[in-house]
Amino acid sequence: MNAIQLGFLNSIGYIPYVFFLLIGSRAADRGIIRAQLFIILFSLMVYSVAVIMFLNTPTLNLLILSYVTRPVIRAFSRTTVLAYTHEVYPDNPWRTMLLRRSLLTLIIEALILVLFSKLEFMIIIQYFAYFLSASIFTVCFSLTAVKEPIIKIERTLHRIDKKLKT
Repeated sequence: MNAIQLGFLNSIGYIPYVFFLLIGSRAADRGIIRAQLFIILFSLMVYSVAVIMFLNTPTLNLLILSYVTRPVIRAFSRTTVLAYTHEVYPDNPWRTMLLRRSLLTLIIEALILVLFSKLEFMIIIQYFAYFLSASIFTVCFSLTAVKEPIIKIERTLHRIDKKLKT
């Protein structure tokens, strides 16, 4: 696979990301959180199988499947966290929580990139299944820990407040 094909695959990944970000935003506006977690779990399992199969027998179809599935996971993860934070915390702590989440996400991603840069590529590939297993466990834990809000109006009230202030 050359650089042009890889760039094309990367750009294809943005199409499902934008599409599922819109779907996830609409679901989040309605306070639907657990259904998004189930979609994340299913997509993560499909992604895991596709990547592990690709590592054993590289094919273009498996690579495309992984490039299309990962943005689904990212889009729904983003909307789920935002919706849950918005429904659980009042408006002022909500902004603080989102800032903390963004900062924590950046720190974790930076640490993972530093760790990956220090390890050999084959070691990363060898333990990739463990990383995916930890991710699946985290989503499963979230499914048991995260409860749907009973009254799902916080985001709606926030949007009304923003429109009235404008």
